[in-house]
Amino acid sequence: MKNFTAVAACLVFGAAGLMGASAQTSGVYAGGGYSHFDGDNAVVGGLTGRLGVDFGRYWGLEGEVSFGINDDDVSIGTTTGTVELDNAFGVFGVGKLPVSDRFDLFGRVGWAQAEVKGSVAGLTASADDNGLAYGVGGNFWLTPVDGLRGEVTRFDFDDNSELDVWSASYIRRF
Repeated sequence: MKNFTAVAACLVFGAAGLMGASAQTSGVYAGGGYSHFDGDNAVVGGLTGRLGVDFGRYWGLEGEVSFGINDDDVSIGTTTGTVELDNAFGVFGVGKLPVSDRFDLFGRVGWAQAEVKGSVAGLTASADDNGLAYGVGGNFWLTPVDGLRGEVTRFDFDDNSELDVWSASYIRRF
């Protein structure tokens, strides 16, 4: 009888472990990390939060928001000033290509907006712009729900300026 109880316990706990490892998620994911914004004349950094939903294995929709944490010193003639990211927002359609159970590639296209502030010789100004944004990246899943994400996205603004954004973040499926 003791052997039967031990075997039954192993089967129950083993099955529970297998079910947890292959459990379906809701399709919702969230993440946070660091983004490096490389603009035409300045390079700044920001903390980025992202929320998305997958519609099956191959398609999804995500939104993101970033707030500046690293400023850049710029020179205008002989005067030095500072440029900082105030905020950036984006909404993207996402196409995914699962390569394995632990790795997938993605491409995304959507709309983004960024606002920057600058100050030179006591004068302060801010500017914002928006336009098409597109990029590529990959997710590496450490567990079925926890992963690491890397990507590059180009913000192609309406005023013909561009901003390349390199991001590294933690992601979690729910």
